[in-house]
Amino acid sequence: MKKMDRGLFAALLVVALVLGASLPIAVDYVFGPLTTVTRTYTQPPTLVTAPSIPLSGEELTMVRQGLGGLSTFSSFEELAQFLVRVSKLREFLYRGFYRTLLVYSAGSEPALPMPEGLGAGAVTITPTSTATRISGTNVQVVGIDEPDIVKCDGRIVAVASGERVFVVGIPEKRVISVIQLNKPVSGLFLLNKSLVVIAQSAIYSTMSVQTEPTTSVYVYNVTSPDRPVLRGEISITGSLLSARLGNGVVYLVTSQPINGIETPTVNGEPLPADRVSVVDPLPTSYTNVLALDVENLRYSVYSFMTSDGSWLYMSPTRLYIASLKRPTALDTYLYAINATLEQLQDPSLAMEVGNLVAQGDIDDAVELLAKALASLPEDRASSIISKVGSELESIRIVEKTTFYVLDVNGTEARYRGSFSVDGGVLDQFSMEEQLGGYFVVATTSSTWGIKVDLRPPVFTAESTSGEGVEVTVRECRGDVCWETPITVTVAPGRAGYRYPTPIAYPVRVGETENGVFIVDLENLSIVGELRGLAEGERIYAARLIKNILFLVTFRQVDPLFAIDISDPSSPKVLGYLKIHGFSDYLHPLSDDTMLGIGMENGMLKISLFNISDPTKMSEISKIVVEGWSPALRDHHAVTIDPDYGLLFIPVYLGKVSGILAVSFDGQALSVYKLIEHVNAVRSLYVGNELFTVSQSLVKVLSMPSLELLSEIPLEAP
Repeated sequence: MKKMDRGLFAALLVVALVLGASLPIAVDYVFGPLTTVTRTYTQPPTLVTAPSIPLSGEELTMVRQGLGGLSTFSSFEELAQFLVRVSKLREFLYRGFYRTLLVYSAGSEPALPMPEGLGAGAVTITPTSTATRISGTNVQVVGIDEPDIVKCDGRIVAVASGERVFVVGIPEKRVISVIQLNKPVSGLFLLNKSLVVIAQSAIYSTMSVQTEPTTSVYVYNVTSPDRPVLRGEISITGSLLSARLGNGVVYLVTSQPINGIETPTVNGEPLPADRVSVVDPLPTSYTNVLALDVENLRYSVYSFMTSDGSWLYMSPTRLYIASLKRPTALDTYLYAINATLEQLQDPSLAMEVGNLVAQGDIDDAVELLAKALASLPEDRASSIISKVGSELESIRIVEKTTFYVLDVNGTEARYRGSFSVDGGVLDQFSMEEQLGGYFVVATTSSTWGIKVDLRPPVFTAESTSGEGVEVTVRECRGDVCWETPITVTVAPGRAGYRYPTPIAYPVRVGETENGVFIVDLENLSIVGELRGLAEGERIYAARLIKNILFLVTFRQVDPLFAIDISDPSSPKVLGYLKIHGFSDYLHPLSDDTMLGIGMENGMLKISLFNISDPTKMSEISKIVVEGWSPALRDHHAVTIDPDYGLLFIPVYLGKVSGILAVSFDGQALSVYKLIEHVNAVRSLYVGNELFTVSQSLVKVLSMPSLELLSEIPLEAP
């Protein structure tokens, strides 16, 4: 048979595009690079800031702006068509290759209603400052607040506990009001006498229905904290991924699994189709972004169709959404389909298979190839399978993280573009903006190969047209499963078909390695990189201090790397320190010292590092205790009082729990006091008083003696 024409195979790839972007069908190992064709649904709307709309009373008003540069949808019908195809591909991915039965009903696709009455306009509010000595939430970026379960503004301490928020008056030393909600509270913000409460509903499942979680935002006026007044509320589908508060605007991000043709909703109404953007060609989730102006209650909502495992980072002017892409079973089958078609050399078969792939019918595409193989002489089929297996097992795929960058100004957001780096980020501290217009990312990278096993032959019974076969389908949502019998009409003439098809799936190969990438934010291109750090280990902690990036990797010992990024085009390791244990969190104390909070031999460890000379770093002091701390997983649990030189973290030490106070200076750490407080989770200070907080009790202590002054039970006044 004549060798397949390159143009014809390129046409196959074109029809294999899922709406919005090409599927990850890599064929470079066959033909070299090909041009990717991407469909854009509509002309991106021009972003225009309209005059503010006058409000009648206190109410939420949606601000509608466009996102230039991303593929969006012109109608709900178009969005529904895209979701139908994605659902087929996702269903294949979740089930793996072993298909039970899936019946698709024919008919027109539903149209979804379009909400009306949307306006435009935004106002930027700068929060006021106070000279009172008040500890704020421990955050990553100066000027960008993060939600937490405890907030303080010097007048009140707001404590989230279950479905309630207790407002504690600092002068009164008692609970002065309680806000009762009907769902658990996830986080709080306090700004200009406004209390922002973020709450989430749980997933509710039955045998036939599963409701996705919803995240709600409530804005209360606490000018009179003994009588909080609800100014407005807004709900958006999805679980809370993260949130930030900058320049008077709350930026909240939720993650919502893509399930059939369900779309994001705001206050129970579907989000307009042109606010939904395609980010990943085979998305698994909606990443929903709400921008809410706390002062005037105007908001905008955007939704991005992304992969799982997204992270959020925010600077004063930009929002970054990080999406990790690992190879999936679907990717490996697409590689297998391409490799098999190349061996079969049948242009008409290639086009037919391509059409099935374009519709998301991967099972049918594989079955068609299996039939083609079964029609060949046994030695020819075996040779093709062997060659395909060898080709697939020689492929190496490096996982990547793509960052989607939005310029933000109040409730406005404009899509700037994207960039990708090898590997995945650990957390928000693995990425940060650097002065001079650069973005620094530290990743741990795994390499994946494709494992090929031979699927056993399958023989089908001979049947006549219209014969019905009853099959039991087992379905699960979460932990709830049920079985449903269905009757399927079997096509005639299928007796004796053999399916000698290779089963392909991704596997990790080789050792992990760590890398640092520096991106020029002007053109979103990588200008410098450092690869091959600590092979076989992964990043446990990261912190950028001026022009030095500190990284902790771990497998058996704790290498602390100091990486100079003052020249963005040429990052380099200045020095590294190997000690026992590892640090989960790094916190700068001064230009010369840094704290590390982690574990050593199964025990809690607090380290003091001398970093005055990054080429000769040293662990100059440490405290090791048998126990655990929430600070290992949540940096908001860390409180630093630089005036008194004290570190406060909640600890669980066997039968004792409370707040551990550790004194520090430039030379040493020492245990100052263990404040007994059962199940304490946070600490904060106002003036010369320290408040330790659990979900049922607030204790007030004098500073610096840490003598108990009073106890405030968290109960209704």
